[in-house]
Amino acid sequence: MSSCNITKKISKTIIKMEKGKIYLVLNSFSTKVPIMLVLKAMGMQSDQEVVQMLGRDPQYANLLLPSIEESDQTLQKVKNDGASNGVSYQQHALDYLQQKVGLIANTYQKF
Repeated sequence: MSSCNITKKISKTIIKMEKGKIYLVLNSFSTKVPIMLVLKAMGMQSDQEVVQMLGRDPQYANLLLPSIEESDQTLQKVKNDGASNGVSYQQHALDYLQQKVGLIANTYQKF
C-alpha cells in the first residue's frame, strides 16, 4: 500500500491601498505590485483608458494618479535597464511582473 501526499497551493489575491497608491498582492509575486503595471501588462494602452474604464468621474483619475505616476517611473526604469527599441509598455510591464514571479520561483527551487 502506498500513499501520496499532494500539497495544493491556494492563490490569494488582495488589492490594497498604501500611501495613496493601489497595489496587487498575490502570493505568486515576491512583493506587492503597482496595480497600473498589472493593467498595462494585461494590454491597457494608456492611463486614460484605465481611468475611463473605471468611470468618467474625476474622482477616479485623482484616486489613480499616484499609482499612475509610480507605474510610469517603474516602467521607465525597466525600459532603461534593458534593450527597449520597439518594445511596448505592455512588454515592459510583463517583464517587470516576470521578474517578480521569477524571484518566488527561485526561492522555491532552493528547497
